[in-house]
Amino acid sequence: MSSGDDEFPGVDYPRVNEDVLRSITQTTWKYYLVLGILGMMVLAGAGVYYYQTVNGLGVWGVNEPNYWGLDIPTFIFWIGFSLSGTLLSAILLLTKSHWRNPIYRVAELITGFALITAAIVVLTHVGRPWRVMYNIPYPNLRQLWTNFRSPLMADVLGIVAYLTSSLTFLIVGSIPDFAALRNQTKGWRKRLYTILSFGWKGSNRQWLHFRRTYLMIAAFIIPVAISMHSVTAWVPSMTINPGAHSTIFPLLFVVGALLSGVAGVIMIVIIVRKYLKFEEYMQLKHLDHLAKLVLIASLLISYIYLIEIFVPSYKAENFEFMPLMAKVVGRYAPMYWTMILCNSVFPLLFFARRFRRNITVLFLVSVGIQVGMYIERLLMVIPTQTLGPLPSTWGTFTPSWVEIALLIWELSIFAFLMMGAVKIVPALSIFEVKELLPVPNRAQIEPRLTVSEKAVETPPPVFPPDEFVSSEVSTSKRGRRRESGVLGVFAYLDDALKSVKELKSAGFKKIEFQSPIPLDAIDQAMKPETDGASLWQRLKDRNIHVVRFSLVGAIGGGVGLAVFSIATAINYPIQTSGLPIISLPTVAWTSAVFSALLGLLVSVVGLFVLGRLATFKLGIYSPRTTLDRFAVVLMEDNVEQLARGKDIIEGCGGEVIEEMEFPG
Repeated sequence: MSSGDDEFPGVDYPRVNEDVLRSITQTTWKYYLVLGILGMMVLAGAGVYYYQTVNGLGVWGVNEPNYWGLDIPTFIFWIGFSLSGTLLSAILLLTKSHWRNPIYRVAELITGFALITAAIVVLTHVGRPWRVMYNIPYPNLRQLWTNFRSPLMADVLGIVAYLTSSLTFLIVGSIPDFAALRNQTKGWRKRLYTILSFGWKGSNRQWLHFRRTYLMIAAFIIPVAISMHSVTAWVPSMTINPGAHSTIFPLLFVVGALLSGVAGVIMIVIIVRKYLKFEEYMQLKHLDHLAKLVLIASLLISYIYLIEIFVPSYKAENFEFMPLMAKVVGRYAPMYWTMILCNSVFPLLFFARRFRRNITVLFLVSVGIQVGMYIERLLMVIPTQTLGPLPSTWGTFTPSWVEIALLIWELSIFAFLMMGAVKIVPALSIFEVKELLPVPNRAQIEPRLTVSEKAVETPPPVFPPDEFVSSEVSTSKRGRRRESGVLGVFAYLDDALKSVKELKSAGFKKIEFQSPIPLDAIDQAMKPETDGASLWQRLKDRNIHVVRFSLVGAIGGGVGLAVFSIATAINYPIQTSGLPIISLPTVAWTSAVFSALLGLLVSVVGLFVLGRLATFKLGIYSPRTTLDRFAVVLMEDNVEQLARGKDIIEGCGGEVIEEMEFPG
């Protein structure tokens, strides 16, 4: 829904398309140089990974009792870094916080690639990559089934669910933008965007089901994201290591992920707005909002740090006291106090508005938070293993060159994917930025004209040049039944809505409205009459709510995985962490996550079915509607009625592009 406010003075609908197209197609040699360097780093890191695979995990610096090395801290870091992309975007979407619109696409890209990097860390952690298949629940000769009660399996399920949900949210939300780029690009890009747009043409039916599906995906993603970060906390907290066996870890993980995730969004947005020249859209006020979130997360995590000091000092048993003292005044003190400065002290600058709007301060504090959060992950794992309950098991840990090389490799993978993606996926959402611009209405524009200006004959609206519009009317060549139709293009929304009202009053039924953005006014004008229609008839007419698909998927996924996890536990009973063979809490968690995942995916199926997507049959369609025009499509077999409809469209200020026959 358009806010109606002029968020970006001097920017109109075509300007948004032009700026996004420029960011994707115009590239300098510096970009290719950096991309090439990152590509070589990725290849070099792959060589190190091959070396590790051949020689085993003995090339790490791990020892007894330090058996996790850098991999688990790195895994937790990337999971935390991914939090505030998709999750932040989903929460702000549901709360109708429109300041998310210019920045959320970057945040969602961060989430997707951070989770992919985290999955790569899992591959390095298992040593032999083919062992990953043991986490896949499939029948085998030994009848070994996945143990859903294990926190490691919960991590795998959580990553799969969160990654799938995040990529789905990103791709579905980008479909209208892919359609806009389909009409503006040529060559391989046009073919790629034709596939990714799934036959999108911006009809009223598509926009209606798109908005509903988008909200359903956002609602399903929130519990998946929060549970993912809570489950990651189970890995250390379900051990008996002093300092890690704590019930506050799930809260610490979620708050820490919020801090590093939002700081990561600030960091990447600053880079993107500078080098893609999006300063007009990604403004200081948006960074100001993000800085406030960083400040809140910093205060929360500082409170948790105090609890981590208070509890071991208060408890009678001192097993947790030694790791605490090692961090505060012992061998890990430099790292600990660096973490406190980066995570708790430097973000306090954001109490001052001038620092929240200072690009240099924002970037440096955000980078510092990433350093502090990685140190926190190290201190979460290493001291708790080196200083266990028995002094005879105490030891030290120094990472090997292989571990450091793999850490650099994982950083280069994330940077390489981000740099490549911004040249394919629009880093700025075209249609959601347009929602923040004033909708072109004749009633709002004409009163601004003076008497002398009104006396001057207004020239006809200037449409994009031929190189932009590949064809005024795109039609499908398939189908047997053929109908006649007419397409009218309008420069103003109120004129188009007026024509729809008059066409309906004249008795026309088959009307379609195409627009560059979703609008409540269009939904009201095009609302179908469903009184008395059966559910089957409404399904055939694509007039049911996508929530029906969501409920079917959510219920089926939850019940199905609950039955599956119980059946596999009975078939392969193995005791885990003192839990019973059938553990209701773990069954509830796994079924809830899968319920949200399947509900989300079936919601997308509902969008494709109800919106008639993935058929790639555009019918009568004007590419101008992805730029700045509104189109009304009238379908009618009777020639006289069709001519009457054409007169109504022209009388309301529309330009009739073409009368034609097209497949019905």
